[in-house]
Amino acid sequence: MNSPAERITEYLSLGGLFNPEMMNHNAVSALLIDCRAELSRLSALVAWQDIETAPRGVLIDIWIEEVDGDGRRWPEVKLTKDRLPRVLYYACEDEEDDWREFIPDENGQYITHWRFPPIPPVSQLNDTTNADK
Repeated sequence: MNSPAERITEYLSLGGLFNPEMMNHNAVSALLIDCRAELSRLSALVAWQDIETAPRGVLIDIWIEEVDGDGRRWPEVKLTKDRLPRVLYYACEDEEDDWREFIPDENGQYITHWRFPPIPPVSQLNDTTNADK
């Protein structure tokens, strides 16, 4: 059986509901149910995970909690490969673009969770298919 993405592509390429042969509402309903299940499965890939499982040296988002219970998301940082990881973040300050270091535990802040950054949307600025529109 094809993946939901392949089935949707095929459905749309054949005209979708504009094609009388494709107006099988039971099939469309089944496809939508499968898509929902697939989205649930894929959403687990971007769910927050325990910091102990975080990869090192790649861009991730982290969740930092403070002693008082407040927390915040810190996007697109890298954790060092040290046993007690340090946070590396990219800073653009004073005409110096560079990776800076932050050690949360020294400031009463603790990294508790991580996740991969969300996939950005596809840019349409350089899309040559829309150039003539």
